[in-house]
Amino acid sequence: MNKVEVTWGAADDISGKLISDDPIPLSTEINESVTNIYIFLRVDNKLVELISLKKLEWDSNHFNYNIWCLDYHVNNQKLEPSMVNHLMSPLEEICVKLSIDILFCKVNTHMHSYIHGLENINFNLMDTLITFEHNFDKNKSYEVPDIYDFYCTKDVDHIAEIMKLSEQIYTTDRFHTDPNLDNKKCDELYSSWIENQSKDQNCDILILKQSNTLVGFVTCKHMLEGTSSIQLVGVHPDHQGKGIGKKLIKFTLNHYSKKLNKMVVGTQLNNLNAIRTYLSTGFKITTTTHSFHRRFQHLKES
Repeated sequence: MNKVEVTWGAADDISGKLISDDPIPLSTEINESVTNIYIFLRVDNKLVELISLKKLEWDSNHFNYNIWCLDYHVNNQKLEPSMVNHLMSPLEEICVKLSIDILFCKVNTHMHSYIHGLENINFNLMDTLITFEHNFDKNKSYEVPDIYDFYCTKDVDHIAEIMKLSEQIYTTDRFHTDPNLDNKKCDELYSSWIENQSKDQNCDILILKQSNTLVGFVTCKHMLEGTSSIQLVGVHPDHQGKGIGKKLIKFTLNHYSKKLNKMVVGTQLNNLNAIRTYLSTGFKITTTTHSFHRRFQHLKES
């Protein structure tokens, strides 16, 4: 019979040692200063899976909840459901000790044993994200109408206008679909996001105007060398249903075609218009990811 061992505890930083078979010193002393927890699953002294719990400071402050995220690090596709159950066994004790209100977790859609493990301990599916990537052909460009102006901006008035618009147009993301999160706070999340991006030297905010009127915008974050990520795409409600989203993507691809090697973007599974737009402009699907949330407040109240 295989020897199954689950150990857990707090550690400041064990990155670089995460996939090691060697024992890592952990503390089970839990206090308010703890922001990282690790749970190790070993079978016959061999590490087969590791999950980390990390406090999300920005999310916690924004929603006024103690919010953490759960991440898998080995992503062992051969892990049996019974092993996932072992791995999850200390989770509730940890969450109670840390007074965690809400736990977020993202898992690839092909990791079925992990998904069932989350469902078995009352995690709820909030949305499914499809990630695309576009490899640039330096010789290709997209035809775009010349009735629009498209350019980068850091102008304070432009940013304020985009922030206001962003609070009106996003409603189907994993935050809005979580009944435990206040809808107004979910709206404000996007305006805060844009404000932060406007101050980030690694981010571009691009706007599309027609006759000096804001029609839409795109925000991009530069990551690895030669790669950027489209973070947000927004179309003014007065101009939705007119193909503006596709024009925004074409303008964006033209803007970066000589500067980047690759562009990545994600959208919700139920956003069929966006999916069609990305596929029709040369993006290819790379991954699909489920987002799960669990509320732990009832544990503290019981």
